[in-house]
Amino acid sequence: HGWHGNVLLFKRGIVRNVHQIKLPGLEPRGALVAEIDLDEKRTLRIIVAHLGLLRRSRSEQARVVLEIMN
Repeated sequence: HGWHGNVLLFKRGIVRNVHQIKLPGLEPRGALVAEIDLDEKRTLRIIVAHLGLLRRSRSEQARVVLEIMN
């Protein structure tokens, strides 16, 4: 197995929180949930995911990501 990962690049803002989430599936997959303060009043929540190749794995992984969003 090689290395699998996610990257989030942004130009402006301050990272407040980053959470790494393991996603289900045959291969190691994951997601990052990041909260970025754009300014004193606005915070942006971003989810970055590396989904699997198999349809069944992707469906289950998408379900987990949707649960995280709520």
